Amino acid sequence: MIKKSFMKKPGAVLLAASLAIGSIAYTPAVTQAANEVSLVSDANSAKANTEMSYDFAVADSNTVYISVFVPEMVSGTMSLARNGEQVNNEILNSDASTWEYIDNKTFAAYGIKYGYTYVLEKPTPADWNVSLNFDTDTVYAIIISQEKNLASINKNSLTLTAGFSDKLSVKGANGTVKWKSSNNKVATVSSDGKVTSKKAGSAKITATTESGQSLTCAVSVLKNEFNQNRVYPSSVKYGESIMQVYKMSYDKKGNLILKTSLLNNSGKRSGGIDNVTIIIRSDKGKKIGTFKLKSKRFSLDSGNSKDFTFKIKKADLKIKKANLRTAQYDDPKGTILYWR
Repeated sequence: MIKKSFMKKPGAVLLAASLAIGSIAYTPAVTQAANEVSLVSDANSAKANTEMSYDFAVADSNTVYISVFVPEMVSGTMSLARNGEQVNNEILNSDASTWEYIDNKTFAAYGIKYGYTYVLEKPTPADWNVSLNFDTDTVYAIIISQEKNLASINKNSLTLTAGFSDKLSVKGANGTVKWKSSNNKVATVSSDGKVTSKKAGSAKITATTESGQSLTCAVSVLKNEFNQNRVYPSSVKYGESIMQVYKMSYDKKGNLILKTSLLNNSGKRSGGIDNVTIIIRSDKGKKIGTFKLKSKRFSLDSGNSKDFTFKIKKADLKIKKANLRTAQYDDPKGTILYWR
């Protein structure tokens, strides 16, 4: 699709094109966006009524921009052809209806107004040609550029539990992608983008494409432990008692340690617990391990809580290395004994 664009192109990369006006040589800073690739970049002189022709190949359907600059406004034509067949012919007037004056520290010339710049949206991959024909002698500069495919990373941020991994990938990159971690003590990354967390902290993973584009992912590594805000006996419905698991972690031997609290708001003194069962599950519901306690005696007044530390031995765990940060537990089962 060919249309006149009334939007200015974002500029980032400066393409130097020598533009001689009389005895003065100018180097116009013709703007080309950083996400564009140059197809044609030329500065030349043209005789009146002489065609200046430029061939360029379009390999994909990304947008193509065609811009022309002259030292003085000039009339003529600008035509466009695809595979040898003309598809557009633009009349250029030697006045402000066609040209716009551009003046900055490095560039002084007239450029075809953005309203008259060729913009090829979703062009057909083909051999293209643009031809300029001015009514008077002039020097000029022409820039033809095409938007290029920018690579993208699948995650800009990532939260991992220490000891666990996730996969990063880059889409739209040609050739090899190089991966690097800013802090290998916290997280490492393999040549194929696999991020492995080591310990709690933060790191930045950078993927660099062959074209030089850099993509980053901020990685936050958290301790492999389960934490739940502790509740108070007063928050328990009166007449009841509950047991809360507020923390889970592995010890150095790989045993699973449970930090629990019995919250008594029954209105009676508790004298112990019998036949306690606590099942720990992964975030997908798979059983990690089960703690069982036959009997334990103590004295606990209503309105108070009592903490216990329980252990599930490594040999009894169904999953030896589980992501405790996302783990859950079934409501503890058992019998709470009360004094009469």
